Amino acid sequence: MRVKTIDWERLPRIDRLLREQRYDELESVLEEHAGQDLLGDDALMAARAMNLAPTVIYLATLGIENLPDPGQRAMWLEVYRTLGRKTPTEGFLALPKRLPVRWVAQNAISGKKPDLAALRQCKGKLHDWRDAFELAADHGHYALLESMTSHLLGQAASVDDWLELVRMLMERDSMLSTKVDVLPLARSLLRICKRLPEHGLTYTRTMLALKAANHFRVGGANAQAIAAAEFISDPEHQLLKMILISEAYCHLGDLPHSIEWIDRLLRAAATQTKHAQEIRSWYEKNERLKEQASSFNPESAGQALVALQQLLDRSGHKAFLVSGTLLGYAREGRLLAHDKDIDVGVMNWESQFDIVLALAESDQFAMNTRTMVGAQTYALVVLHIPTGITIDVFLYHPEGDKLVTGVQSQFGYLQKFAFTPFGLGQVDFLGIKVYVPDDVDRNLTENFGEGWRTPDPGYLSHLESPSTVDVGGLVYQLVGRQNCLMAIQRGKPDKLLRALALLERVQDRPCGMKPDLREGLRRLGTDFPQPPVGHEPEQAEAGA
Repeated sequence: MRVKTIDWERLPRIDRLLREQRYDELESVLEEHAGQDLLGDDALMAARAMNLAPTVIYLATLGIENLPDPGQRAMWLEVYRTLGRKTPTEGFLALPKRLPVRWVAQNAISGKKPDLAALRQCKGKLHDWRDAFELAADHGHYALLESMTSHLLGQAASVDDWLELVRMLMERDSMLSTKVDVLPLARSLLRICKRLPEHGLTYTRTMLALKAANHFRVGGANAQAIAAAEFISDPEHQLLKMILISEAYCHLGDLPHSIEWIDRLLRAAATQTKHAQEIRSWYEKNERLKEQASSFNPESAGQALVALQQLLDRSGHKAFLVSGTLLGYAREGRLLAHDKDIDVGVMNWESQFDIVLALAESDQFAMNTRTMVGAQTYALVVLHIPTGITIDVFLYHPEGDKLVTGVQSQFGYLQKFAFTPFGLGQVDFLGIKVYVPDDVDRNLTENFGEGWRTPDPGYLSHLESPSTVDVGGLVYQLVGRQNCLMAIQRGKPDKLLRALALLERVQDRPCGMKPDLREGLRRLGTDFPQPPVGHEPEQAEAGA
């Protein structure tokens, strides 16, 4: 079941009108879409997949009242009423006890461990189990999905039956919630992968293993992610396998193995043009990056900065401009148009708790508290909800005779940067008073070098910044590889060559890049593959 473009637009609209009880407008929507199969099975299934409970109940009710053959609408109506009320309706209790979807709904509202004895009594044809799998997946009840997977693995389910369930899970993958425990889902996918025969199903097994490994990674089970990735056998997905294993090793703190696997990926790109082109296509197809780049504009960013400054002022903390945002202030008197986010700093790691409390009491900001790790927290990522602008809040730790902050990468490493201690002063920026380091020139020089006043689009801040801690260390070596990979992704041969020159300076340190790999990547940098059709050149980054 693939959600049609029209359903992505109209179903959330219907759901919003139902929740807001705007029934006159709802009637107009129904008239507008009367001839567009709004009461068909596809629309109902799409509403279920998108987890729009009011819309499911509404469409099921309309179908029962208006269709000559309403099909399973009565069942879905009672199931979703039961889920919404968290207590069984009379119609739900009238459903056959052997029905798998009833077992899922009953266990979902109980909040207890899955009733495995009742599950063993469930029977039904493939579509009955598919309905149950869909309901468990759509509502994030992955423990129930895992229990059903284990139950069916012990039955005489055919390969075709498993392929039908796999197809459903793959189609829903982008809509599955990752805000709950995803490890049962990961285990289920991997067990199904192992159940399918290797011959003739290499691609399907690879996709299951790839999804399982990703979910293990998200769930923090990095060793299991590496084990699952070993089942990625399709030749067209070997590069993704390499980067996934590299990331998992990084999260485990095993940087040598992380570097080893990312070197395998870079070697593949250096030896075969098709692999370099594939790496470039990742960036082209990554809609999240495209949306992030297109959503940022200086006016909205200014609104977000003002809102954060006012919030922190009330909580007794001073947020000061740093990094690219400070560079924009000092060099152009405004936010740099090619920035992707706002950078501010706050003194002392203990401030994170006050900041989070202030954010929690506000309806304007959201953040992922999983990034908070006490004294090891060096950065918080905050979202300004009204504008969609991301703000990086860097926490400055007094360490020795320096103020140290850092970048906590989603890849799993922490890279530190050390600055000469500074006080704060106030300046006018974006129509408000904001704080900046009391010696802006020194701070920017330590961050971007002596030439910070002149734009340098090729500048690699995490490799070239004078403030970088432990140049040539394992984190630096890994970041260097990631800069090479990013240059290939974004079609930047000049940045690739620049990163290689910097890595050559530290080649004698542990995990230094091998000379043959550097030479292979240099050849790639001087004879760069053409971008895919439709490639849009990236704007210059905020260099010094």
